[in-house]
Amino acid sequence: MDNFRVEITSTNRHIVMFRHTPIGEIAQDTDGEYVFFPKPQREGFWRLWLLEEIAAELKRLSYGQVTA
Repeated sequence: MDNFRVEITSTNRHIVMFRHTPIGEIAQDTDGEYVFFPKPQREGFWRLWLLEEIAAELKRLSYGQVTA
């Protein structure tokens, strides 16, 4: 979707954006898997397509990183 994007900062942070508004951050956990941290002050609902976009980004980043 055009309203969703992930910005990677100079310090390698992955900021999740929706309509130019940061809604959370993707970071690597201690086991190597990437996880999503939503902003706590965020209210309202999340549409399915947005959750799917976040999930797709997590899968893309974690591919080959997740241990069994």
